[in-house]
Amino acid sequence: MNKIYGNPATTPMKASISAIRRLAHYGDVNIVPSDKSLFRNFIEVKGESGNLIGYGIFWHPHLYESNEMIIPYEHNGLPIVELVAGTTHLLSLSAVSKIIIPNTVKKIQYGMFRGSKITEITIPDSVEFIDEGAFKDCTNLTAITLPTATTAIGSMAFDHTALASFTLPAATTYIGYGAFGYTNLTSFTVTANVTFIGHAAFF
Repeated sequence: MNKIYGNPATTPMKASISAIRRLAHYGDVNIVPSDKSLFRNFIEVKGESGNLIGYGIFWHPHLYESNEMIIPYEHNGLPIVELVAGTTHLLSLSAVSKIIIPNTVKKIQYGMFRGSKITEITIPDSVEFIDEGAFKDCTNLTAITLPTATTAIGSMAFDHTALASFTLPAATTYIGYGAFGYTNLTSFTVTANVTFIGHAAFF
């Protein structure tokens, strides 16, 4: 069953009737008093031994009409550990400009926020990996702070953003191809732990 999340403790859930109809295309729709966000489904994330350690969460932001999104921290009693893009080609239609990520998330997966209108995002200390194109084409994003635990920044992760300043976490060892291509950065300090910098990382 698909769920539309709202937070009745603050402001009413804002998902238009047309949005609910579009979501209903995938199955029944259930209005749930929870975090202020709209998600389609969850995927299981397993550890090295094959045990279930948490869930990845899909989002379809073009169905959500609030400017702030608070991502849930758990599902079925287990933490949300990964963020997975649902329909990346429709992110630019979203009204969301501010996103709050729970401190359970360890990975921001491929293209998660690509092309969105975000200007502000809170990334918790738990995040270790920023995947390829995670913030690509976020042209309103002028600044971002990554946690000290972030070890890898994927290819084109911040390509075509408006970043004017950036501090590389000390734990980072990997900077992928074109990771900071076409930004407003004029200087960049590479920390001692970096062992790989991809082609055109700062083009």
